[in-house]
Amino acid sequence: MDFNLPGGWLLVIQSMRSAAHQTKPAACIFFLLLWFSCERVLALDPGREVSEFNAQSWVTENGLPQNSVHAITQAVDGYVWIATEEGLARFDGIRFTVFDKQNTPELKSNDVRVLLEDRQGALWIGSNDGLVRLNDSKFTAFTTRDGLPSNIIDALCEDQNGSLWVATAAGISRFSSNGFVAVQSSTEFPKSGVKSLFADRDGALWIGSSEGLARYRDGAITRYTIQDGLADNSVVSIGQDHDGRLWIGTTNGLSQFENQRFISYTTAEGLPNNRIVSLAVDREGSVWIGTAGGLCRFAGKHFSNFRAGDRLAKEIILSIFQDREGSLWLGTESGGLSLLRDKKFTTYTASEGLASDLIKSIYEDRQNNIWIGTNGGGLSRLKDGKVTTYTTADGLSSDVVLAIFGDDDGTLWVGTPDGLNRFRDGKFKIFTSADGLANDFVRSLYADHSGNLWIGTRGGLTQLKGDRFSVYTTADGLA
Repeated sequence: MDFNLPGGWLLVIQSMRSAAHQTKPAACIFFLLLWFSCERVLALDPGREVSEFNAQSWVTENGLPQNSVHAITQAVDGYVWIATEEGLARFDGIRFTVFDKQNTPELKSNDVRVLLEDRQGALWIGSNDGLVRLNDSKFTAFTTRDGLPSNIIDALCEDQNGSLWVATAAGISRFSSNGFVAVQSSTEFPKSGVKSLFADRDGALWIGSSEGLARYRDGAITRYTIQDGLADNSVVSIGQDHDGRLWIGTTNGLSQFENQRFISYTTAEGLPNNRIVSLAVDREGSVWIGTAGGLCRFAGKHFSNFRAGDRLAKEIILSIFQDREGSLWLGTESGGLSLLRDKKFTTYTASEGLASDLIKSIYEDRQNNIWIGTNGGGLSRLKDGKVTTYTTADGLSSDVVLAIFGDDDGTLWVGTPDGLNRFRDGKFKIFTSADGLANDFVRSLYADHSGNLWIGTRGGLTQLKGDRFSVYTTADGLA
């Protein structure tokens, strides 16, 4: 049985196919129904650090024709298309099907740089030797003989009216039902060096070139350069966020354009590198920036980067694309194709600031603080993504924390092998057998509805009621 599903779904269905050989049909149907009942529209949580997403990569050893990925898009049938320097690849989530000039005569060059799916579902493929349209399984080639200014295709864009704009090495052309029409030089369009085309939600066409940024609307061109506040005159990528702000990637910084005013960002504000190569705005409104020094995200008014040891912190990110399932596809200069997915579980380790990776106890208090007891690192508190740790240096009786519980007045009780700790107003007070505990080795804690604290130790059960300890042992009926 074959399923025509988006790329992210094919991975799961394929694993179900494999399992079907070992599972009864009724069970397979159950799993499929369970899967299809799940929420399909996903996104990347802007509250997570970028290093917390699940990452998967494919290179030539996995079937990718070449490891420089210049463009990515998803077709209406769910296939993901990848532009490389050794041909066009179609990916179903399992395997790559490669189209090149050897098996597709309409592709005059294997160096594919630009991809666009238009509103009619046709896939446009820009290469170093012409433009190709794939529609209803048929490839059609367009060259200078069809009206293109040059066969070197640098950018593609579909405007609000459904017209296709094509940037070539020799100027811009527009494609409509009548074919290609070159833009007249009298309109003051950039003549060359156009690397980005973008149609905003208000109907304007934005053009990024080596001459700066240009806006075309109602037959008029407005130009912006470094003199107007643009980070650099070499513009390579353009996007628009949910609030209508325009984002412009240049070879020397990132610019935000709103209300006729530019705000620019560089490494001083948190970018990993000033050379911007690609950018995209995701479904949650986060701006993803591909730089010459790794991937970066702008969300919540700040930049978030991958950790220094992560592979995506070093790659040159040539292309960024969010699919319909909310996952983020990344094309790199030499590291192939990568996919970022959100994940159900977040793992906190010493790398995120925990006192130790060996956790013995967890408790959430009424202020939504998460308290984590470790085996030798002390007591950690996780609040708003930040970790604070308390140890014997802060008054804790031991850095081995076996039990944690809170009572109604907000006091935190902490059990260790060296006694019971009361944490109140930022200070610890220690109770031991000398104060009435059955034993100093405290393994478990519980505060009942009457406000009594019950303490499980190696020497029996202790109840703390007010300031008085009562001890129960085998003499009182404990097993």
